Amino acid sequence: MALFIWRKTPSHNRNWKIEHSRLPVAAVDGDRVQIQHVRNFRYDAAGRVVRPTYEDRTYSLAELESVWYGISHFGEYGLAHTFLSFGFEDGRYLAVSIEARQEMGEGYSPIQGMLRRYELIYVIGDERDIIGLRTHIRQERVYLYPLTLSADMARILFTDMLRIADGIRLTPRFYHTVTDNCTVGIVRHARQISALRRFFDYRVLLPGYSDRLGYAYGFIPDEQPLAKLREAVLIHPEGFGVDDPDFHDRIRGR
Repeated sequence: MALFIWRKTPSHNRNWKIEHSRLPVAAVDGDRVQIQHVRNFRYDAAGRVVRPTYEDRTYSLAELESVWYGISHFGEYGLAHTFLSFGFEDGRYLAVSIEARQEMGEGYSPIQGMLRRYELIYVIGDERDIIGLRTHIRQERVYLYPLTLSADMARILFTDMLRIADGIRLTPRFYHTVTDNCTVGIVRHARQISALRRFFDYRVLLPGYSDRLGYAYGFIPDEQPLAKLREAVLIHPEGFGVDDPDFHDRIRGR
């Protein structure tokens, strides 16, 4: 059995769920960033796709002004999904979500995720899709933290994420629940955090606790106790919809 698992090879040629059907295509040319297949889906109350829209977008690195760290709790004991969102001067936001790419009829299993069951995908999408799916449709508890990164660090992080996403398009690779998951994919860019901690710290293995790690290293603002900060960045989806014109401000409590 073990030999069979390790002989498996990753592939892009499978019957993918519609949410994972397209890989993003990213190109950085100086200050200009072009991204194809930016996901901007809409869903019904049961989470079924009702508007499968992909978009091509262009951004300027000079206009990147903020980075946000999201934690979406879907279970107890630290079970959660993490993602990043990048904010630009023109008011647009672009989310990057590292996920286990699933085939039609598949569900996510952490055990299967350690057995080369899923390929890896970087979903690049609009916040209304990536975040709205979790806050308004799945009704998960979602926190959205501003990160304390310099402009140079933000640009490096953004272009590194795009480079990896496009690299996966060219060369498929497996997702792994422990060594190549949503949080490890983000934390690996924080060079202040040791490789040992990236893979064995409980705050990485259980992403629901990852804000403690970011807070300890100063990536998450530490001007107030973490418990109080959590209250401030918790998204309250009541009273506005995914297509609200002020969606990006409302999820930030503005």
